[in-house]
Amino acid sequence: MAGRKRITVDTLLGITAVVTSLCALGITFYQAYLQRTQQYASVMPVIQCYNTNKVDGTWGGYAFVIDNKGLGPAFIEDAAYFYDDHQYNSVDEVIRVLKNDAALKQDTAGRKHIITSDISKGWIIPQGQSVNLVEVNERGPKDWLREKLDHGNLTIKVLYRSVYGEEWLMTYPPVDRSKAIVKQD
Repeated sequence: MAGRKRITVDTLLGITAVVTSLCALGITFYQAYLQRTQQYASVMPVIQCYNTNKVDGTWGGYAFVIDNKGLGPAFIEDAAYFYDDHQYNSVDEVIRVLKNDAALKQDTAGRKHIITSDISKGWIIPQGQSVNLVEVNERGPKDWLREKLDHGNLTIKVLYRSVYGEEWLMTYPPVDRSKAIVKQD
């Protein structure tokens, strides 16, 4: 039993100090990860598309809106508009195609009162702000346009990013509500 070494108190204290230091280092890295995750979440934009009858604070109109419901600005990287399997560069082009429809041609006065706006690469939608892509107040074209945009073959895809460069793709209408906004890798 002469070859057996005993563990001294100093050796035991040294091993304990090393293990404690490694645990503290692990906790520090985990806290840094949590802070980074919280920081990314604190500026995450969330773009949504919807229809509303409230235009300029009053009811009775119609607007097709893109809204940033997130916590940070949305930097638009790309926006694509599709109607009846054709891609258009702007909402205005889609509305021009719709205006050629016989139902709206009968209401020549209403055709003049459809207001459009577009978003495209380089746009920034601040947190809590919205853009009315289409806006109309007259009853005839309002009802007709809402029917076309709500139940027609309109698809909008918006690729946007946060201030940290994370990207998401918003698709309207979503095929699956849980996949309306998909994070891009």
